[in-house]
Amino acid sequence: MALFTITWQISVVDVAGYSTWSSLAFHPGGQASVAYHSSINHQLRLAVQNPDGTWAPQVVDTSFGDSFPWLRYRGAQPGISYGSVTYPGGDTSHPLYQMKFAIFQGTLPWTIETLAPGWGDSSIAFTGQQATVAFIADHKLQFSRRQGGGTWVGQTVDTDKIGSFCALAFDPAGNPAIAYLYDAHPGGTIVGDLIKYASFNGTSWVHETIGEGHYDGVSHAFSPAGEPAVSYTLKTERVDVVMYAILRGGLWDRQVVALFANNSSLAFAPSGEPAIAYHDQNLAAIKYAVMVDRGWRYFLVEKTAKDQNGNIIGDFSGPSLAFHPTTGQPAIAYYDNNNATMRYAIGTVTQNLWDVVRDWLGNLVARPTFR
Repeated sequence: MALFTITWQISVVDVAGYSTWSSLAFHPGGQASVAYHSSINHQLRLAVQNPDGTWAPQVVDTSFGDSFPWLRYRGAQPGISYGSVTYPGGDTSHPLYQMKFAIFQGTLPWTIETLAPGWGDSSIAFTGQQATVAFIADHKLQFSRRQGGGTWVGQTVDTDKIGSFCALAFDPAGNPAIAYLYDAHPGGTIVGDLIKYASFNGTSWVHETIGEGHYDGVSHAFSPAGEPAVSYTLKTERVDVVMYAILRGGLWDRQVVALFANNSSLAFAPSGEPAIAYHDQNLAAIKYAVMVDRGWRYFLVEKTAKDQNGNIIGDFSGPSLAFHPTTGQPAIAYYDNNNATMRYAIGTVTQNLWDVVRDWLGNLVARPTFR
């Protein structure tokens, strides 16, 4: 097993106030971007990292409730799906709940469109130039495509006991697929809920169950081989468990990634390995796990501690994992609960010197000779 270390460079993105899940994505030019809700400003915000490492937050939309944003890029244009809570006319007794889509087309303000009434989790993906969004509103899982002129055409994917989280991705053939939480005990116990999977076969949605899950988010991506993979939290009566599942040969292969853990975010490294950022409950830390030689390797990103002035940093929640488009470095956005700040960590991988020598010797021995 190759040995390597990861050194993390950490910065504060913004003082956000109360927030939950952030969403990290990279501009094609390499700038890190984080979408998040800022409760102290009642805003959905996007912060883009400057070349000097500082962050430039900008206002996307006003929202008085957590936005649950999901950020992706269409070329150089950032697009965000989110839930919006506003009070038309200042009447706080009649909130307006809407699922929205925002895209920045080069000049302010952002272009903002309403998908449907309701408020909840969403997930955005671009297929070519077309924006698509999966979202949960009024306990219905819905999928919507943006047509010309800003018109959205949607369809209901599932209506049976839908939970609060979903994650959208497209398979290599261009068909959408959604991992989502199925609330098996609405209003009751949180043990025994399910993670379900809906894939579009060209004419209809096919539904299947991955396994037991929990009200804690779900993350979904396709492997380089085109296999759907999902990370999620399994909650037992004694421990929370971060799980990884991948569909192979028609069956879901489920693996335990970490015990006493939750809040996972899945992505595939440029070299093809699955990687998961998650919250370690025992250490009160953000950790990074990557599969190496069929086993998981674990790296500490940041744990709860005191800074040089004696102030507590952490505990943390809501990690969002992505890889730098040119350097391949793992990067994670996450929330500091104690200080109400969004944070960002980017890792530099350093391989063990002996492994470099061993790989070189192995290649030398294996090199064919010609006579």
